[in-house]
Parts: sequence; structure tokens; C-alpha cells
Amino acid sequence: MKTYQKILCFALAASLSVGFAACDKKTPETPPVPPAPPAHEHVYETTEVAPTRTEQGYTLHACTVTNCTESYKTDFTGVTGEEMKKDRKYNFLFLGNSYTYYNTLWRIFEDLCEAEGFDVDVDVVYEGGWTLEQYADPNDKFGTRFREKLEENTYDYVFIQGHSGGLVSSPETFYPAARTLIESVRASGAEPILYATWARKQNSRWYDPSDPSYLNTTYEAMLYGVTAGYDYIGQELSVPVSHVGTAFHLACAADPVLELYDPDASHPSASGTYLAALCHFATVFGRSPVGIEYAPTMYPVPYALLPVMQEAAQKAVYGPSVLPEEYNLEAPDAPTELAYNDRTFTFRAVEGAESYHVTIERDGKAVADKTVEEPSVQIDSFGAPLQGAYTVKVTARRKVFFSEPASLAIDVKPIDSDVLFEGEDGVLDRERCIKNNSKLHGGSYAASINSCGQGLYFRYYAYEAGEKDISIFYATATANSYLDAYVNKEGEPAGSPTRLVFPTNTGWFSSSMTTPAELKAKLTFSQGWNEIYLIRPSDGNTVPKNGGNVELDYLVIKGSYKEFDPAEYDMTATSYRIEAEVSHFYYTDNKLPQHTVGASLDFNLGNFDKAGAGVIFRFKVAESGTYKLQLCAGGPSNGTTHPDVNVTVNGGNATKYSITPGAGFNVFVLDSGFEAELTAGDWIEIDFSWASSWLTLDYLLVTKL
Repeated sequence: MKTYQKILCFALAASLSVGFAACDKKTPETPPVPPAPPAHEHVYETTEVAPTRTEQGYTLHACTVTNCTESYKTDFTGVTGEEMKKDRKYNFLFLGNSYTYYNTLWRIFEDLCEAEGFDVDVDVVYEGGWTLEQYADPNDKFGTRFREKLEENTYDYVFIQGHSGGLVSSPETFYPAARTLIESVRASGAEPILYATWARKQNSRWYDPSDPSYLNTTYEAMLYGVTAGYDYIGQELSVPVSHVGTAFHLACAADPVLELYDPDASHPSASGTYLAALCHFATVFGRSPVGIEYAPTMYPVPYALLPVMQEAAQKAVYGPSVLPEEYNLEAPDAPTELAYNDRTFTFRAVEGAESYHVTIERDGKAVADKTVEEPSVQIDSFGAPLQGAYTVKVTARRKVFFSEPASLAIDVKPIDSDVLFEGEDGVLDRERCIKNNSKLHGGSYAASINSCGQGLYFRYYAYEAGEKDISIFYATATANSYLDAYVNKEGEPAGSPTRLVFPTNTGWFSSSMTTPAELKAKLTFSQGWNEIYLIRPSDGNTVPKNGGNVELDYLVIKGSYKEFDPAEYDMTATSYRIEAEVSHFYYTDNKLPQHTVGASLDFNLGNFDKAGAGVIFRFKVAESGTYKLQLCAGGPSNGTTHPDVNVTVNGGNATKYSITPGAGFNVFVLDSGFEAELTAGDWIEIDFSWASSWLTLDYLLVTKL
């Protein structure tokens, strides 16, 4: 057997030799195949492969064992970390404002992608000037349109672009809105991409403190703030960021001739929009924008400068961050040692914090907020009337980074603060004594207090009895005009009022005279509700006669600013005393209020001696409910009952009302009255008119039952 094998091999070898000898050409020898390594454990070495125009970048893992060819790729550049395919369609949605719709960014992006061989479909939602906060608002119509797009369509990727000033002026609201929108995108099955915008043009009006457009920042602070803000929320939620703002900065630095800005120094030029599209393409598809031949034709860009923009986009997407160390994406620690005492909220200062954002919430909703630099804030400095239980939340801020919020439950008791009364709100004779002037406080003022006994009526709650400072803002054409102030002067006679003298001749309120003078005075109040009447006196022996004339813009009663517990006070308003002489009266012979010793304020209204005469009492009540209304009236000496008084409440049907007055026109007696349902907050009109009666009226007493 062995011999046979040898002979066979020899014969075969001889045969091959003869065959080769017969050929003119020799067949080259086949190179030896290296032997496969024995079974082994792979030992990989990684190499970072940079992206090119035609291929994504990736990490190559190749086995280092001799003769082993095992390798694989991971971490592809691009939004997915996987290889992007050209044999499928990618659907995009852009959400933004004018930075998106200027030069139709979404169309240039679509054309660029298709020029590079990718099948894409691009949709858009935009509104000029819109912020992420507005888009995140469930009641915003453009935010609703965005959410409807997500529900009705299937997108792969959604670009989210906020207002360029949002991270400069209000980062505390930018982040929550971004979180809400990112959550909505992911809930729809799409992947969000943050579109980081640019700083306004360097050395432009936006950074000039003398310009009305001043942003109260610098170019560098805006560049770093916007970039860091998008990176910060991107890092928190693992959302890729398209660094268009960085590309703007790099391109402008590389070639000052390149104009990326519109003439307004804010919006992008056609070149700026093209640069944004390059960044978006590189971010999504993971390829280098360098060498792309596509350039938009609808908005021409300088072809010679395409390489500058492409290199800038390459560096912005794949290169190192432009952020300096102080913008290191690290949030400060949360404030600690929160406390509330003496109407002051305090906390321990946080190292490195530049400011603190304090929000006051009730039932989970913010009712007031402000930014402070010191670790304390007066609760009354928020500009909102606060009373009751609240939660105070505070976050520390460094650059555009915020700490987690720290919170404290507080109970804000009311304080005896300043109380302002509009002059027109004290007018009960509203047809005669109110005039409008939009330049004055509240837009109106009390005027035409021409008759003795006319005046204004206010109600004021005092937590404690005592004297208080008041300020009255007025106008008069007669220096030293005066009014008499009555506070709870219910006795008969009224007693001595406080005389308020208005010393300055300002001229009357008009379109040319709109700055009132201020009178400072003092009034004494009882604890509880106080009724204040400012009455034009009847005194013909004074100068000016009968107090002259004065117009009132508003009145301020100064508070003690002490804190009070409302549980310790009964603030129920149960009784109102409405003087007839300050109400709206109407006569057939135009009679005026009368000065009568014995009347509650030394004035009464009457005589009512003509058919069709009457008075309208206008007032407001603090609580809705059933009230008794009683007239205090005088009449003929025989004390005759008058059954022919017509009464109308708030324009309803007239009813007959019988009055039994005092036995004498200067003898005033409260009648038995009648009941009516009154609504809090509304002006209430009680109209009394006479068929034929002889009466004098002192006041209407309104009492809650």
C-alpha cells in the first residue's frame, strides 16, 4: 500500500513536469495562506475613526491576536449611535420661531439631506417670537398645534428650538418648559434634538446699554449661557444637541467677511441658515459636512465661503466645547436652613451661587416669584397680597444652572398695610360727581362736590384703635379749600369733625394738569369697621366760603405694618349708614341738602314735597345675604304715616313702602324698614320716590340679618 502511494505520487509528479515543460508560460505560485490561529480569547484594541462625508464616524474594535481578523464597530456618530441607512425614510419635525422660519431652514435641511442621498420628509411648527414656555402651555394655540402634529403623525426626530433670549432672561422657566416638550416628543415615539441657537451679533446694539434693545448681557455671556443651557438640559435628559451657536462663533472668528446675521443682528442670514442646516445634518446622520457640494439656490450663499462654514459645523458638532471652566454644567447645591420669621424668608447662602430664585406656591401653583442676590427676602416685597398657607421654594443659581429646589411651608398672617381708596369709589352720587381722566390714578376722580353736605363715603377696617396718618391727593383752584372728615360720628349733633385744609392752588384736573398735590393729615379710628365721610361744610363766614371746592384723586390710610392673626378679629361687616345728602337725589325744583342741627352729620336731604322727587342710595356690601333697610326720616309735626313711597331695588319692580317719620322735619326717626336680598361686590341701588309727601331724609341704615 505504501509503495503504491509512492509510485502514484511519482507518476503524478512526472506527468505534471511534462505538462509544465510543454507550456511557454509559468503559472505563478499561490502565496501561502497564513494558518488560522488556534482557538483563543479575543483581545480587542479600540480605534476612533473620524466621520467623513461618505461614512459615519465610529469606534473600531479589532482583535490583536496574531492572524485574527475579528473586528466590529460601535458608537457610530449621529443621534442614534447606530449606522444610519440610506434605504429607509426619516421623518423630521421642527419646532421653533423666527430662527427656524427665516430662510425656511427646514427646506434647506431637507434639500441638503436628499443631496447627500438620504430620504427625508420634514414638517414644521413655528410662530415668531415664541418661547418654549409658550409651546409647553396647554392653553397655547401653537403649543396645541405642536401636540396635534405629534398625535397625528409619526416622526423619527423632532428639533426643539427656544427663544434666543430665554436662557439669558429666564432660565428658571426655560428648563421646565424644555422638560415638558421633550417628554411629549418621547411619548409620541420620536427622539428629541435640541437646537442650540447663537448669541446676537458681536458689538451690536443688543449689547449697548444706551440702546432700547439692550439685553443686559454681553456677547460672551450670551454665547456661553445659551450653549451651556442647552448642554445642561441635554445632559440631564440624554438629548443630543445641535450646536449651531458654537458654529456661528467659530465661523465668524475664522473669516470676518462671512456674514451670518440678518441686518437686525439677531436673525440668520441665508448663510447662517445654511450653517444651521449643516450642523443639523452632521448631528443627525453622523457624517462630516466638509466637502458637501450642495448649496441652496432659493437663498444664495457665498460659494467661496462654503468650506469655512463646513469646517465650523464640523468643529461645532465633533470638536471640543467652547465653554470655559466656569460653565462646567455643574449645578450648585440646594439651599439649606430655610426659615420664616417676622415676615422674612431666610436660608443659608450656597457656595458659588450668584443669585436665588424664590417662588411662592399655593395648591401647587405659583402665585408670586422673584430673583434675589442675598439669602433673605421680605414676604411683602413680592408685590402680591399674600395671606394664609403657602409653600416657598428656593433654588440657587450659578450662571444658567439651578440647584434642586428647597421648600418650606409658611403661614402668612395679614398686616396692617397701607390702604388706598380711589376718590371715585367714595362717590355715591355717581351721575354728578365722577369725571374721567386716564392719566390719573384709577382713570377717574371725584369732582363737582359743589353743594354743602355733599361728599365722599369710605369704609375702613382698623386692627387696633388709634390715630393714623393719611394722605389725600387732590386738585383745587382755590387755595385753602377744605372738607370736614367724620369718622363714626353718629351722635346728634355730629360733634366736631376733623377739618382737612387743601393749601395749594393747583388748578383743576384736566388733560394738562394731571399731577395731584398731596395733603398729609391724621384721623382717629376705632378698632373694627370705620365709616368715613368727607363732607363739604356749610359755613358762610369762612374764606373760602363753605369750604371752597376740591377734586380728589385718591386717599391713602397709612398702616402700622404690624402682623395680625385674623382668627382673633371679627371682620364681619354687618351695618352700613348711608347718608342721604351724599347720595343721588332728584327734585322737581332742584332743592339741595340742608344744614340741620340734629341730623347725623348736621345735614339732611329735603324737603321732599313734590310728586316725582326721590333719592337713589348707591352702596356696596361685603357679604351677600338678607338685609334690613331702614330710613331715618322727619316729617310733619303730627307724625303722619306716609304710605305712598315707591321703592325699587336694583331696577326691579317698584313696591309701595310706608314710612312713619319723626314728628317734625328736624326730628329724625328710624322706621321699621323692609328686607331685601343684596349681593356682595355689586353696586346696589335703592331708589325711593314719592307720589306726594312731605319728608326730610337723614340716612339709610343697612343691616345684615
